[in-house]
Amino acid sequence: MGVIMAQYLYKDLDDDTILWRYMSLVKFLDILATQKLNLCRLDGFEDKLEGSNDKLLSQIHARTKNNIFGASYIDTVRRNYEIAKIKSYALCMHANNYESAAMWKLYGNHGETIAIKTTVGKLKSSFVVDSQKLHFGAVVYEITEQEIKAIHDSYAQNTQSIPISPLDPLFLKRASFKHENEYRVIYSDVSNSFTSMPPLESVDNLKKSQRLIHKVDCDVNELIGEILIYPEAPTWVVNAINETIKKFGYNFCAKKSTLYDLM
Repeated sequence: MGVIMAQYLYKDLDDDTILWRYMSLVKFLDILATQKLNLCRLDGFEDKLEGSNDKLLSQIHARTKNNIFGASYIDTVRRNYEIAKIKSYALCMHANNYESAAMWKLYGNHGETIAIKTTVGKLKSSFVVDSQKLHFGAVVYEITEQEIKAIHDSYAQNTQSIPISPLDPLFLKRASFKHENEYRVIYSDVSNSFTSMPPLESVDNLKKSQRLIHKVDCDVNELIGEILIYPEAPTWVVNAINETIKKFGYNFCAKKSTLYDLM
């Protein structure tokens, strides 16, 4: 049984799916000033298990250990996954029809927290970059070996092959983070191939040579559907933010969230 390249463990969402990006005022001003979005390197995330998935490796190993690839094939896959994590950058959004009180608390600096509301379609069309290097999808939380096996079986039944992508683990997370309901944009230079061993470059050296942040050009007017300011922000903060937006020449304005207003 062979392997083919595909992205199957994660799936994209409909273009009209509502997304939120909660951030500090400083990060919001950086977007206005630079017209770029900051994507963070995957191995620099707080969760040190980002980009790793032993269940996926176990299923791949079970299917390839006795065929022409040999037992060493799993080492090739594992190394490709590690390199993909170092060479890939993520922008994380919160998929939700409504603003989230929990997200307000988790991100930013309370009175100076901003939430950008957009959609999957607007997010995609806002990027000014080589689209072949961008990958979009909803994070899959706590996928089981049985689920992975079922997906492999469904492909193998028709093609005698199983789909494997170096990017798959970058969309997998533990159940502990399910409250984030995350949608990701991944910018990656990695080759979508497991046909040969990567160069024998030290992973430590690779980590030192790769930048921690990758900036992607963005049409800010296209990206932003609505801007909300922390629900307990004072009026002067709201006014100051809108004056700043106006001075940058944008055609939108921000408003204070009414999350805690009495009905």
